[in-house]
Amino acid sequence: MARPYKVMLMAGSMDGGGSERQTLNLLRHLDRQRFTPHLFLCYRQGSLLDQVPDDVPVFSFWDHHRCPRVSLPGTIHRMQVRSLRDEIMSRKIDLVYDRTFHMSMLAYPATRGLQCGRVATIVSPPDRDVPSVERRFVAVKRWLLARSYRRANAIVTVSQAVADAAAGYYGIDRRRFQTIHSPIDLQAIQREAATGAEDLVIDPVDVNIACVGRMSEEKGHRFLIEAIDSLRDHPVFDCLHLWMVGDGPLRSALAAQVDELKLERQVHFVGQRPSAVPIIAQCQLVCVPSLYEGLPNVVLESMALGVPVIGTTAGGSPELFGDRTFGELVPPGDSRALASAILQFAEEPESAQAKSIQAKQHVCDRHSIEAVVPQIEQVMLSVVE
Repeated sequence: MARPYKVMLMAGSMDGGGSERQTLNLLRHLDRQRFTPHLFLCYRQGSLLDQVPDDVPVFSFWDHHRCPRVSLPGTIHRMQVRSLRDEIMSRKIDLVYDRTFHMSMLAYPATRGLQCGRVATIVSPPDRDVPSVERRFVAVKRWLLARSYRRANAIVTVSQAVADAAAGYYGIDRRRFQTIHSPIDLQAIQREAATGAEDLVIDPVDVNIACVGRMSEEKGHRFLIEAIDSLRDHPVFDCLHLWMVGDGPLRSALAAQVDELKLERQVHFVGQRPSAVPIIAQCQLVCVPSLYEGLPNVVLESMALGVPVIGTTAGGSPELFGDRTFGELVPPGDSRALASAILQFAEEPESAQAKSIQAKQHVCDRHSIEAVVPQIEQVMLSVVE
């Protein structure tokens, strides 16, 4: 039998974001008869780092380098490219799997000219994501990313919406993209749910709503807070509790909004958690008010737990809702529509629960590790073989 193929997965760190969780899923569940996974990090940090399997070699760029005293634009990028290339060559890596556009900008120049395949994965609509994250040299980075994706052996997107956006933004033939929806580890989710959120008092008699995500503009938190405020004159308002899980650059601004609207009793900031699953499991509803998304993991996790979900029609989210068969959808940035959906849930919880039962079965059938990881493995094999 031939030796397993060595696969280098890449991440900036192992913080608890969606892409990092998906990277961890692959590190855990790639078939060891076929693949030997390695991990390249920029920073050796993150709440998921200690969950990386013991058989995975981990290389961290900043463990081996110091920040240069004089750093011109592109200096650190070139250092990281050289470091990644050295690792690929020294470890005799057969395939690089880059996920997120930051890693794709490193992967192409690092693999150029080597006998090493590449699978590039795009996880969010780049026409929205790249300009919002990269404030400088956006046109140059767009060109570099387009070149990187064109030269990849395979391009995977997490939703059809992301594929459509990437094809237009990068000027790449739409037929080159193949969509594989993200997997979730159902057994891990059930274990995490069982641990509970013991430091929080979440009364099941109330209407508890979880909102999980990085507190940045694209996640649309402010519209959800506005929606809660608009229900002030409705009888349901007194039993509404919104649990905001996560952190980010807008946390202070969101806290100020809550203070200004005098919603301290309704809105609770619980910070970044190793996993949001224990909180989701104790809530009756999850709201994902994003202005754009690739394919939100929190929707999959909530559905797997049987918790009703309200999402938006932005990006790949509708692909998970089955034409509203598995949850409710509202237009992005529409606080009135969000408030109406929350109110409908509070008044007709049985209808939402019926949808969540169907959603749970759908996720178990279509998005489990057993259903999805073999699809990703097949793409990898098609490149290396």
